[in-house]
Amino acid sequence: MKGIEKIIDRIADSSNAEYEAIIDKAVAEAEEIISQGKKTIEDQCDIIIDEANKESSEIIRRAVSMAYLEARKKKLETKQVVIDKAFTAAVESILSMPANEYQALLVSLAVNAGKDGGEVIFSASDRTKFGKQVVIAANEKLNGSSLTLSVETRDIPGGLIVKNGSIEINCDIQALIKFSRDELSIGVAKILF
Repeated sequence: MKGIEKIIDRIADSSNAEYEAIIDKAVAEAEEIISQGKKTIEDQCDIIIDEANKESSEIIRRAVSMAYLEARKKKLETKQVVIDKAFTAAVESILSMPANEYQALLVSLAVNAGKDGGEVIFSASDRTKFGKQVVIAANEKLNGSSLTLSVETRDIPGGLIVKNGSIEINCDIQALIKFSRDELSIGVAKILF
């Protein structure tokens, strides 16, 4: 029996050696696969991080650009509000002039607009306060043109309208300021800002 036991021991030793070789080879292959997997994962992580960095830089750039544009828009809106207030203040300043200065302004407007004659239309309050005197003074300066005081009044804050037939020349203070606004806005902006 000793011979059979020797054969069995040899077969067992040989099997153990093969088994150990197979295990060692499998462990080496597994370690290689794990190593390659780690390398692939590291490479993929680097690519993802690079892409994320590029994307985040672009997002930040766009956000800064949008914030700059929004700030610029708000600044322009604020400037526009200030300019609007300046023009409103100009109208109020003209309308609150001393009576003799305001009447002189109305005469000047009537002379410039009424060279071909016509009827002068005022607001109800300006017609009562200044109407007759303005028409008389304007006619004296016009030498020949004939302006008349209209019975009609308009809902204007100040100034006048000269009507000659179907043609009206609007010298309403707000209309004059609005008409000159584009031209004056640049100068007003330079003064204010």
